[in-house]
Amino acid sequence: MRSVVCGQTIAANLNQGDDKTHETRLAALKFGSLTIIGFGLLTFLSLITPLSVVLELFLDIAVWPPADRAYDIETGSTRLLIAIVGGLCAGLGGLLYMIADTVYHDDPKLGGKIMLVGISSWFIVDSLGSALSSGGGWFNAILNLSFLALIALPILWPKAKNASSAGAA
Repeated sequence: MRSVVCGQTIAANLNQGDDKTHETRLAALKFGSLTIIGFGLLTFLSLITPLSVVLELFLDIAVWPPADRAYDIETGSTRLLIAIVGGLCAGLGGLLYMIADTVYHDDPKLGGKIMLVGISSWFIVDSLGSALSSGGGWFNAILNLSFLALIALPILWPKAKNASSAGAA
């Protein structure tokens, strides 16, 4: 498996003035994937640790206007859905990471298409469902833009002009 320290790679490439390199895109995609994994794990851990406070804070923000904990995350069905969401987020992040590390690394066009289909499908279904839900879930659709941006932007960054001739200069 290819190992890249995401933050250091991105920072190094930005310091060199070349924020459009393949390595930077890979590092940004891996960082985005790890962020999604982290959100999934945090969601799951909120079921079995005092991190439930963090989940409650997120729900207060995601349901607009804040309902001041007008929901009960202790019911069996809610805990089941929290576990499912955590697992799906961790799984999606892991899948995106592996696509970035293998397919995108070797074939950015194919890897990018695969990743964009996955993250766009998630975004459309999750955001539409949130917007149609009662109780202010539309704000979650706005929050979803952050996860979409973490994956889509590195793929859609325009390539640097004269990238092939830059090495010859």
